[in-house]
Amino acid sequence: MKYIEISCKTDLLEEWQIDLLADELMSIGADSYVVEDQTLKAYILKKDFNSELLDFIELPFDFTPYFSIIEPEDINWNENWEKNYFQPIVIQDQCVIRAPFHQAFPEIKFEIIIEPKMAFGTGHHETTSMMLEHILEAEIAGKTVLDMGCGTGVLAILSALRKASEITAIDFDEWSYESTLENSGKNNVPQIVALHGDATVIPNTTYDIILANINLNVLIADMGAYRKVCKPGTLLYLSGFYETDIAQLMETCTKFGFQLQQQKVKNKWASLKLIAI
Repeated sequence: MKYIEISCKTDLLEEWQIDLLADELMSIGADSYVVEDQTLKAYILKKDFNSELLDFIELPFDFTPYFSIIEPEDINWNENWEKNYFQPIVIQDQCVIRAPFHQAFPEIKFEIIIEPKMAFGTGHHETTSMMLEHILEAEIAGKTVLDMGCGTGVLAILSALRKASEITAIDFDEWSYESTLENSGKNNVPQIVALHGDATVIPNTTYDIILANINLNVLIADMGAYRKVCKPGTLLYLSGFYETDIAQLMETCTKFGFQLQQQKVKNKWASLKLIAI
């Protein structure tokens, strides 16, 4: 597949600001990024790239990004990630996420192996790591799970490893859907059913647990769809937004009958645990 590389110098930015810039690039189609030599490099499929969208990037701090755009040779994702970005990550000493080229972690209870093809959904980002923590803390054995915006499938896979009975994993992005299929097979978790689409393809059933790590606008727009597949006591875990967005999101959650039980914050990113009442 042919990619476009968008790069921006980040030597004047703090880590949380780089995260926000990367998130903006992901929102316009980037499906991976690395940070090296004080430069953020994001990758967008050539067929999906629209340079005009760069003009609409807005950051909540005083910084004007200057982007360089090139079309690199075909990327060796394994080599790129192993060298520049993807190192194994351990969550709460219970779960490790690694690539096939990393050594095994036999001392860790839950081991998830994913192909190194994108940065979001590996557990390195604060939103993903908080959602993984929620899954480790939840009573999930025998439960039915809906994973919205499944990305690489790590949330669905950990749910399966923790003995969830059935998991539906949905993503609008075709690459993410295919990644979840591939990684589910690699981790031998047949109870995951992956679907390609948005909230309109959610099956007509109810779930014990709903996971949604997307972004603020989608969470607000799709809250009604989540509520339709809840029953009293369904747990809803949300992330993909900033701490400053919690009040706005809670207005929508309350409107649809969800009650806050817990919130987590990491480096300005937030996650919520709610219950359907």
